[in-house]
Amino acid sequence: MINTIDLKYPVCLDIETTGLDRFRDDITSIQIGFTNVDQGKYVRRFFDWKKLGMKRALMLLTKLKDAKLVTHNGKFDLLFLYVKTGIELKLWVDTLVMAHVCGEEELGLKPLVKKYFKVDYDISKEAKIGQITDKFKAYGLDDVYYPMELVKIFKKKLKIYNLEKVYKHEMRVYKAYLEVEKNGAPISPRRHEIAKKLQEQYKPILERLLTVGNINWNSTAQVAKILFTEKGVPVYDEKGEKLPNTYEVLEYTFMNDVIYRGEFDTCKGATLFKNEWKEKNPHLYDIKVKLKHNYAPVIIGYGVGLKVIEKTAKGVPSVGSDVLVNYVGNPVVDDLLEYRRLTKLETFIKSWEEIQVDDRIYPSFNITARTGRTTCNNPNLQNIPQDKNVRNLIEARPGWKILECFSGDTEVLTERGWQRLDSLDKSLKVAQYDTESREITFEKPLQYIHHKDRETFSYEDRHTSLCATANHNMLTVWGKDYEVAKHKFKDVRFSRGNAFINAGFYNNGASNEFQSRYIAMFTADGSKTKDGYVTFCFSKERKVERCKYILNTLGIEYSFSKIIRSNGVVNYNFYLGKRTNHLLEGFVDRDKKLTMNCIHNLDIKAFLDEVQYWDATYTVARGKQTVRFTTCVKETAEIVQLMCNLQGKKSTIRIDDHNKRVTNGKHSRVYYLSYKRYRNDPHTFMSGEVVDFTKPAIQDVYCVTMPKGTVVIRHNRKVSIQGNCDLSQVELRVASIFSGDENMQHAYQSGSDLHSKTTTLLFGDTSEMSPQEKKRKRTQAKSCFSGDTEILTENGFVEFKMYDGITPVAQYNIETQEISYVDPLDFRMIPNQKVCVFENENTSLKLTPNHECIIQVQNGKKYMKKVPFEELAGHGQSKYAWVNAGYYKYEKCWFIKDDMTRLVACFVADGSYSESKTQIRFGFTKKRKIERFRNMVDRLGVDYDEKVQGKLKVTYFTISDFDYVCNMKRYCTADKTLLKPAMTELNPLVYLEEASHWDGHVNHTNLITVSSTNRSTLDSMQIMAVQSGVRARLYKVKDERDNVSDTWTLSYNLNKKPLSRFESKDIDLRTHHNTNHNVYCVTVPEHNIVIRHNGKVSIQGNCNFGFLYGMSAKTFVQYAKNFGLNITEEDSGHLRENFFKAYPTLLTWHEDCIKYARANGYTWSPIGRKRFLPDINSSNFRARGQAERQSINSGVQGFASDMCTSALADIVFSDKIDHDRCIVLGSVHDAILFEIRDDYVEEVAPKLKYTMEHPSILEGLDIPIPIIADAEVAQAWGG
Repeated sequence: MINTIDLKYPVCLDIETTGLDRFRDDITSIQIGFTNVDQGKYVRRFFDWKKLGMKRALMLLTKLKDAKLVTHNGKFDLLFLYVKTGIELKLWVDTLVMAHVCGEEELGLKPLVKKYFKVDYDISKEAKIGQITDKFKAYGLDDVYYPMELVKIFKKKLKIYNLEKVYKHEMRVYKAYLEVEKNGAPISPRRHEIAKKLQEQYKPILERLLTVGNINWNSTAQVAKILFTEKGVPVYDEKGEKLPNTYEVLEYTFMNDVIYRGEFDTCKGATLFKNEWKEKNPHLYDIKVKLKHNYAPVIIGYGVGLKVIEKTAKGVPSVGSDVLVNYVGNPVVDDLLEYRRLTKLETFIKSWEEIQVDDRIYPSFNITARTGRTTCNNPNLQNIPQDKNVRNLIEARPGWKILECFSGDTEVLTERGWQRLDSLDKSLKVAQYDTESREITFEKPLQYIHHKDRETFSYEDRHTSLCATANHNMLTVWGKDYEVAKHKFKDVRFSRGNAFINAGFYNNGASNEFQSRYIAMFTADGSKTKDGYVTFCFSKERKVERCKYILNTLGIEYSFSKIIRSNGVVNYNFYLGKRTNHLLEGFVDRDKKLTMNCIHNLDIKAFLDEVQYWDATYTVARGKQTVRFTTCVKETAEIVQLMCNLQGKKSTIRIDDHNKRVTNGKHSRVYYLSYKRYRNDPHTFMSGEVVDFTKPAIQDVYCVTMPKGTVVIRHNRKVSIQGNCDLSQVELRVASIFSGDENMQHAYQSGSDLHSKTTTLLFGDTSEMSPQEKKRKRTQAKSCFSGDTEILTENGFVEFKMYDGITPVAQYNIETQEISYVDPLDFRMIPNQKVCVFENENTSLKLTPNHECIIQVQNGKKYMKKVPFEELAGHGQSKYAWVNAGYYKYEKCWFIKDDMTRLVACFVADGSYSESKTQIRFGFTKKRKIERFRNMVDRLGVDYDEKVQGKLKVTYFTISDFDYVCNMKRYCTADKTLLKPAMTELNPLVYLEEASHWDGHVNHTNLITVSSTNRSTLDSMQIMAVQSGVRARLYKVKDERDNVSDTWTLSYNLNKKPLSRFESKDIDLRTHHNTNHNVYCVTVPEHNIVIRHNGKVSIQGNCNFGFLYGMSAKTFVQYAKNFGLNITEEDSGHLRENFFKAYPTLLTWHEDCIKYARANGYTWSPIGRKRFLPDINSSNFRARGQAERQSINSGVQGFASDMCTSALADIVFSDKIDHDRCIVLGSVHDAILFEIRDDYVEEVAPKLKYTMEHPSILEGLDIPIPIIADAEVAQAWGG
């Protein structure tokens, strides 16, 4: 068969797999379609992967290496085959990419086949279990038929709309990501150490918390009891300590009153008494023996006494981290927040461990987002915590390097050790240096400085590494007199008579000389068991005598033994038991890791002197004794280095990986540290190094201002490096190119800051404002909702902090009350904003005080309006009401029969699939349910089998009808999760009403409550309600029993309006004002979005982000209020007019974009990319307005992404780059991440930067402004 494949013609290929993980799942089958050499006809062949065998599979795939492959999402198929066989196939045509370029909204093969061929095409679920059937084979063969037909259709579309260039670009990028995904990204072999380090950090915190309350500190209910119980008041275990059961004798009267008659240890004794009492009192109504469970009260902790400021949907005090930040300063809360932060990071690290393969992760990149941007998943590199512990997981292999944007990798010495400037804990004291006394002290900084996009320059010698701006003050000493002077970096004399200062003198006042010497001895040759028993073992007699001297001086008792081994070596053993634990505690752990406590509380001079006797050697050269300290523990090496720096001795850590490499990791990495034994040596004289100030790197810079004007920093760039390249303000640069606005282009051509220029235009001279005030004015208007608030998207509710900024979101029209789904115009996160909270039965909010809320005025004529949250205080119950639901415009022609909808609701409550999934079964014990079910299926006219089984006499109904089983699979999974078609094809009101008869309950006010352990299903039902004008509340019912799933409850009333009144007393503007939060929001055309917080849904306003995307003068009136500007609509019009005067071509460009879209039905792009806008000429003004805004921003966003992906493809396919030494790891937003060999970084980095700034997609285009790429290096992504 292989020889009949004619490679002159396209070959269609597809595989079916048991899952999406190419490393852990298996291939079920492979299908190919090809032109038969003998027949000249297109034929299809299906191969069972197991029966095919590896030998024949390799023969087949080897044949296809030169084939012109046609695929649908072929990147997935080819990567799977590459992992399973090692054979690399080449993409030729992919119908997924074609569909994306042609503007198809649904890109899956099934919807495309349904649209163009009217075939309800599906892939059998049997693939997931590897079961091959005739039906499955038919589906598989269709997989290599329809893509060939789609190629014909899309080729015509590409030609008609002149999209060939766009398709060529996108296909090239798609192929580039295929190569990128083969590589994966390296993750640190030290990830277990990082996780262990986190554990070591949170274990002492947890121990402190357990002294406050012996509870599960991950349980919100138990934590709430401890925190909010009155201070010092005991908190008891709900059950307490179990005591022996007893038996009570209880007499019952005719009026059902209970009279206690006695309590007994045994049932026999209680029964005997009951019988005797009954004989004595023959006329009593009733008497019984009742088992009594006895518990003794047990104190589990004492109350902390916090005041409740926010409650959950169930009305209990909230202990979420975003609430607890209001109590910062309370030691228990501080410990709890830190414990949560560390355990959350540990969980994140463990999640990567689950998906890593051979110390690499393999993210998947998607180029088919509607906005043109690239997305990422499994894992999502674009949504990784900023914490350096997590980002350091992506670490280059030994001998490799990578690029990074921010130059915050310089570290500053704090009272708790070294910290990066870009993530500095601003509550800590920082080290400063006195230029006269040469003394180092720790003080609080006067100011923290952060500047964006500054030119930096680097200097490197044996002991000094700097990366700073040209005007930064540098401290140097000159000549034999060591005269200290400050010079700007650009003015430093790089000559042999000048020197940098590498050390000073720190006096911690410690006088514990021999404890310090003992810790140095233990760090070298001691050992400590998990139970705390300390021993020493030596083979050198000089060490034995030295050990005895230190122990005897400290007065420590010990046992001593001498053992002669078979090889003649004598071992001397000291057994100290637990006698010295108090000397070691807090300074060094059993793994020999020294802590910062050594710096502040040990005699540093004695420690450094003692080191030479143990883990060190010293040499004499030119009369100077040099100590060489050796350890396998990085943290210990860094502490000893810091001790040297604080005792006037410069020192450098050097790393030896030789033994680790030759033993494949069995031996540890070794750290060497050298310093002068008796002589102070704090300076490094320059020896001809120079700084090239003509070649800056553009990056963010940081610093602190100290009282003495000096700071102790560390910047080490001598080890392996990681980094990325980033396109600076790429979307704004594209906007300036598209609009042709000379003023915008001049800002970029001259290097001016466009944001500062525009701020001055709108708000006047801001030169006298502090940086904080400027930042407040820039960001205040964009402040919105807390990160745990959820936004309704087409994929359901998503927390703002997890939202990708791309998925369409729900918007609300105030006039028609209609809910619709649109692409967001913008999505922002703004740090450090004041947040208020509101909570009542139906509405929960956590938002900035100036955020616009949608309310309905209740007095007289009812109407809706927008009011800032802070202005709602003081209005009574009768005046305002929240809006909790709207109306989605369903296509009712898509609704299935009401009785089929009812059957789906019944299945979700009481149904199941058979093991073969060819039948659906229902089981009931209640007569009303049995009768209701019979009536429903009789109306549907479906056949069923009915049986009564078991002791409980459960009535089982079985439906085997193929159509009904397939329909059920379309709407519901085996675990009762509603699927996406259920949201548009089931009548929501019918479904919600029917659910009350099965898994629900209806009370006397017609309030329906439905309970389930599947939250996803209740989420879908809540969305059904909200889109049908029904307010609905979701909350969790916690079950404290082990092995019992949490139950979720949804409550709604089909007869109530979508409104809920509120009282002014519910609004407390002071709440949360003492703490800042990161806040989020999106911009949508209607400026109103659907949000959920604490399970309660409401409609609220969104944020507007400026004139660039067409903001109107009327909208700007409210926008300006957020800046503290009260202006009229007339003033707003003048301000808008001034904005467009400053950038005169911008408005013309807006109009041209809209005109072009109206005339052609799609947007414009320099490379011909088109986004089709079917509503651009709609009579519906809302739909038309949205399309007009998309006509402006789609081209900008799409072309900005095109430049980044074009650069990525240029690099992947470049012949000028050695791809064995430079590996592309992937892209993160507008950045690309590389792993580069140490010896190749300097050579390749300029090439990468140049390619980023000159992508091939710009060839032939007139680009009047520079495209800037920033580059930076570090050992790991986190620095």
